[in-house]
Amino acid sequence: MNAIALMGTLQSEPELRFTQDGLARLSALLGFSAGRPEEPDFQIRMVAFGNLAEEVARTLHHGDGVLVEGRLQAETRNRPDGTKEKVTELIARKVYPATVGESLAGAAAAPAAASKNGAPAAARPAPRPAAPARPTAPEPDLDDIPF
Repeated sequence: MNAIALMGTLQSEPELRFTQDGLARLSALLGFSAGRPEEPDFQIRMVAFGNLAEEVARTLHHGDGVLVEGRLQAETRNRPDGTKEKVTELIARKVYPATVGESLAGAAAAPAAASKNGAPAAARPAPRPAAPARPTAPEPDLDDIPF
């Protein structure tokens, strides 16, 4: 199973683009601590697709703290000078602000499924409003517990 969760800081402004099929694709650098003071921090390119990409672009900016759940993808790419370079990216499934709040989105749409949902945001129907919240029982006063 290929799964990873990284907490870090956005080291670049998220860049939102659209594929020829109309699928949103976001790219940003994510920096995170190496864990040892003598080592420099690490950076990895974070990539998100679909609604998740649009939501991240709308709500997060350079310097924001995030927790990213996803998978690692490594591939070899040809450079303009003819050499090859190995690139590792974090393909995001969920992105959470590092402050108190909710997840920005559920699972990102896979590129292969883009042709079904790949229309730009302006062409998509508006999301349905959320159902009204059900009343909940009051929270207990934890200061009155005798232990």
